[in-house]
Amino acid sequence: MLAAYQIVKRSPSRESPSEKDSRDQGPTRRCGSPALRRRGEKLLRDLDELECWHRIHIPHPKRKFPNPLVHESLVTLRGYPGELRQLIVRGNGHEKPAFLITNDFEAELDSLVGTYARRWRVENGIAEAVKFFHLNSISSPILTKVHFDVALTMVADTLYTMLARKLRGFEDCDAPKLYRHFVRSKGTVSVTGSTVAISFPRRAHNPILRGVPWSNLPSGLLAPRGASLSLRFA
Repeated sequence: MLAAYQIVKRSPSRESPSEKDSRDQGPTRRCGSPALRRRGEKLLRDLDELECWHRIHIPHPKRKFPNPLVHESLVTLRGYPGELRQLIVRGNGHEKPAFLITNDFEAELDSLVGTYARRWRVENGIAEAVKFFHLNSISSPILTKVHFDVALTMVADTLYTMLARKLRGFEDCDAPKLYRHFVRSKGTVSVTGSTVAISFPRRAHNPILRGVPWSNLPSGLLAPRGASLSLRFA
């Protein structure tokens, strides 16, 4: 489906009313969200010949690259009746540009790219839940257990997100990276009276952990009753 590629050398905004009516009467329906197109070698080679790149703004306060460059054109794909609107996005923090296709010819550029950016974050969250938390491995003849496992997966994902917000420079990291740098570690546990102290050996990321205000966070333990937790980093 994605093998054939042909750029139509006219802007979608300059088409005649008759062309627009003939396209709208086709057997397809308009989709609100663009789809990601596979990058082929020919697509990447043709990038240097493209002109008329537009700078857009994606209104997201935490986005590191809110002003990417976008090239817009009409393309045809083998197996699809009619034309598609193709958006090539570069300057979005990735080494290679993203190719988006949609049959929505009316939405603004920033709206389409912003919609896919939000969808991409959701898809990344699902992929992380499947790969790291093994959400796709849940199975049981008891439906309640499946629901309980899904709930625990969501709790674990939320706890990793809360941990990331406390770590300077790692606020946007995913769960696997947080586990590799901070969670997967050795420690020595000592109990003195009602205090459970965990001492961590020297590691490269310990300064970041020492910078977390642990004293302002809850430290009470469920057992033994009245005990508190103390974290110490070498």
